[in-house]
Amino acid sequence: MRRYTNEARPSAIARLHLLADQSTDDKQYADIMSDLGRYLGSVLVGHIPEDEDVCVAVSVEDADFLARGMLDAFSSHGIKYHLACFWNERQVLGAGRPIAPIFKRYVEPGARDAKVLVVLKSVVSSACVIRANLLNLIDSMNPREIFCGGAGGLHGGRVGCEGGFS
Repeated sequence: MRRYTNEARPSAIARLHLLADQSTDDKQYADIMSDLGRYLGSVLVGHIPEDEDVCVAVSVEDADFLARGMLDAFSSHGIKYHLACFWNERQVLGAGRPIAPIFKRYVEPGARDAKVLVVLKSVVSSACVIRANLLNLIDSMNPREIFCGGAGGLHGGRVGCEGGFS
C-alpha cells in the first residue's frame, strides 16, 4: 500500500505513479525524476533561510535527473548551492545490517561552508547511503539546518535515517 507525506501534491503523486508504470520509457523516467527534483526543491525553498548557502549531497546515481531538478528549483529562487556527489558501495554486514561506504567523492568548493545541508536520494530504503553521506559531510561542516529525503521511500526508511541521531 502506498502512503504519501503531507507535502505530496496530486501532480507529484501522478508522477510517482508513472515511475512505477512498466511502460514508462527512459526519456519519460528522466523527465519525471527531474520534475520530482524540481518539486522537492520548491518545497524546500520555503524552509531555507534567506542568504544561506546550501550544500546538496547526492549519490552519483541521483546526480543526473533528481538532483538537477532540485538545483534548477534552487537556482530559479536565487538560492546559492554547492554540490557534493558520492559514490557508495552498498554492503551487508552480519545480521543483515546494510552499510554504504564511500569509495569516491566530489565536493564543490564552498560546499563545506554552507549552513544548510540537503541530503537527497531517489528512494530512501534502509537509509544507509543517506547516513554515510550525511556523516561524511557533517564531520567537516557545521550546518544549521539539515534536510534528508527523496522522491520515494520504503517502509522503515525514515526510521533508518533518524536512527542514531538526536
